[in-house]
Amino acid sequence: MELDKPPVIYKYGRVNPDKVWGDKQRVIEVIGRGSGQGFGIKGANLPTRWDDCIDAMRDTKTDSMVNRMLFACSNWGYKLEEVSFDNNNILTEVVINSGGKEPEVSKMALSNTFPMNERGVYEFGRLDDSYDNLLHKIGSAIVHLEIISEYLSYAWGDNIDYGYIMGGSGYGSRNLKIPKNIFDNKNILTGENYQESFLRKADNIAGRFGQNLRSLEFDKKGYISYVSIDGDDTCYLLDRSGLDNQYTGHNVDTEHQAAALHGIVASHINDLIDKEERRLEDY
Repeated sequence: MELDKPPVIYKYGRVNPDKVWGDKQRVIEVIGRGSGQGFGIKGANLPTRWDDCIDAMRDTKTDSMVNRMLFACSNWGYKLEEVSFDNNNILTEVVINSGGKEPEVSKMALSNTFPMNERGVYEFGRLDDSYDNLLHKIGSAIVHLEIISEYLSYAWGDNIDYGYIMGGSGYGSRNLKIPKNIFDNKNILTGENYQESFLRKADNIAGRFGQNLRSLEFDKKGYISYVSIDGDDTCYLLDRSGLDNQYTGHNVDTEHQAAALHGIVASHINDLIDKEERRLEDY
């Protein structure tokens, strides 16, 4: 694989805001299918009123966005092969290659099928004869997660932090945060019923990455403060030392562990966002 070969950049057409409306902004999750059935990604979509940023996006150079994608790929040993934008610099397609003895070439693309297209959903899958909207390598899912999260944060990150999984000497997440307006709420946001139900949900998420949930703790206001899975105190915990209310990893040694912990916390944050939106609608 020619790692130094630059990606092919395409630019054509226009995403039509009269047909592609977008959907609610949520923290994006890697989804484990369980039983070796591969991985998916949930929550990657253009936000509602995405077209409010068209003028700003049109004036933005795509070089900076592509450089972020290149950086994400290089961090995980992947190659960025193709990137497509429309004429307003709305991202429409990305192709990446894992390399290695059994390479997985995979694509992220703005859906053209109803109703996903109407919601502005990005779909993910392998580019081979058995294209099935699944990714067989967890690394491919993690790289796509970082690419789409960085792009959406770049364009529409004012209202929500699009967190993603980081590698290196250990694994963790970046920008995995409870929105400040929710974190600063003085009310108790979740009670015993929710917490018991979410315990089962968290156990299921962990299991789909081949992990076992060990502990799940909520603070007095109902946020997850600590979640651990099998390992040497392998956990994510809410870091209150700064102003960001960010979840940080501790002794996370594998991609599967990081995906499980990130998925549990992201699902919880999305539940909190859903609840806050319902509260505002009823207000």
